[in-house]
Amino acid sequence: MKVIMHDGSVQELSFEDEAKEKNENERSYFLMSEVETKVEEVKTTTAKKKRMSVKDLTTLGLLTGILLVMAFTPLGYFHTLGVDISLMMIPVGIGAMLMGPKAGAWLGFIFGATSFYQALTGTSVFSATLFNISPVNTFLLCIPTRMLMGFLTGVIFMVVSKLDKKKELPSIFL
Repeated sequence: MKVIMHDGSVQELSFEDEAKEKNENERSYFLMSEVETKVEEVKTTTAKKKRMSVKDLTTLGLLTGILLVMAFTPLGYFHTLGVDISLMMIPVGIGAMLMGPKAGAWLGFIFGATSFYQALTGTSVFSATLFNISPVNTFLLCIPTRMLMGFLTGVIFMVVSKLDKKKELPSIFL
């Protein structure tokens, strides 16, 4: 069999040479496809670390919407004689446990922002009184502390779930 080489020369190959060349081509194709697969895996892994999945983004959006509905209806804050009782930490804790500390911090921020908004508008007597005394301290009491609450809920849940997988927790904590 005659083969034209890269430099333009013609070379004669026997059946053995042809089989050897075919085997080398298949092996190089296999190695190239393996390298491409590894590159795809690396790209997929880095893409997963940088972006939220559609499921996580939807869950975070729904929990944010639930917090906003709870904040502006009587479902989230029960106004009593000077003190407000809040159930808004329930969605924050659920979000932190489902999606991690970052989502918990975001949901805590929403909780704190709605609480600070109530202090600004005067719908909460206690928060409005605190705001009249010190607006900066009221801000610090409303937003960073609730963000920290959401973040730490996610961190504590992650630590406890890792310890539980290793069976290192005493049964009293379960």
